[in-house]
Amino acid sequence: MNPENINKLETYLRDELSLGDLVQTKVHRLAYGAIQENWKIECTFRSGKGGDHGTYVLRTDAAAKLPTSHSRSLEFELLKIAFSNGCKVPEPVRYIKDTSIVGKPFFLMKFIPGQADARKLTGLERPRAQGNALVANLGRELARIHKLAEDDELVALLPIPEQKPVTHVIATYRRFLDLLPVSAPVLEYGLRWAELNQPDSQRYVFCHRDFRTGNIMVDGNQVTGILDWEFAEWSDPMEDVAWFCAKCWRFLRPDLEAGGIGHRNVFYSAYEEASGRPIHPRTIAFWEIMAHIRWAMIARQQGERFSSDNEPNLEAGLTAYIAPELELEILNQIEKFAK
Repeated sequence: MNPENINKLETYLRDELSLGDLVQTKVHRLAYGAIQENWKIECTFRSGKGGDHGTYVLRTDAAAKLPTSHSRSLEFELLKIAFSNGCKVPEPVRYIKDTSIVGKPFFLMKFIPGQADARKLTGLERPRAQGNALVANLGRELARIHKLAEDDELVALLPIPEQKPVTHVIATYRRFLDLLPVSAPVLEYGLRWAELNQPDSQRYVFCHRDFRTGNIMVDGNQVTGILDWEFAEWSDPMEDVAWFCAKCWRFLRPDLEAGGIGHRNVFYSAYEEASGRPIHPRTIAFWEIMAHIRWAMIARQQGERFSSDNEPNLEAGLTAYIAPELELEILNQIEKFAK
């Protein structure tokens, strides 16, 4: 963010957020957030005004957009609903449509403490009991997110699809694959397999759809926030459960099946108790295959972002190289599912 934008942001904070005692802001880009831009805004007040409200996060669009991602205005509305219903999310402050401040629309939310880096979280040596306590908290938090389906405002913002959840997901992924310049036969095969092997029991709830290590803020052994609601959508709740447990999101601890942090059964039990919804291992196995199909598709989309002039981002470019590994995992899991 250039000095001119920082000056305009300071003016906005003083005038529009009534932070009249603001004398200085420090702005730096946060490392987490592979798709959108996140900036930490540290405010210094003349008389200490603001207390813990002195630090914000500014979230705005990257230069290139994934077709699966919501707009920042919609993400902000979803964040407000989640916050008002007691979910552990950063407190939303304001959505700003005015592009004259930082060059594009953005929203502000209050900064929350903790660590979100997936490799640091999964690389941390913690006692087994602590890891399991953490994933149990996450299981309860996911159940709380799924209860957002009871909020009528969500239906107005995001209508529930008419197709069954799996059918809707498959149709969506096929549309996205058609937009890629290179064919993806393994992913096409995986979607056809999913079409023929989908679970008998399906239902819609409101899902985060990126509930995983890397989007979870942890301070010590406490969950302080669930980040990145840009993919939140109506889907089957088991999609979220499987996404968290999928092999591709365990990072440095593939042996710990609940997000590389704890044990799958502990996560399951906490979710079941909080939601009243049973988890069937074979259904999770199905959705874990779908998780790898989705991540492989996104990896390819990230590569396209890099190859375009709009987003010369090395991380996005390197992400494309994991697609073949994910495709091999899809084939291995399908073979295992059939046995």
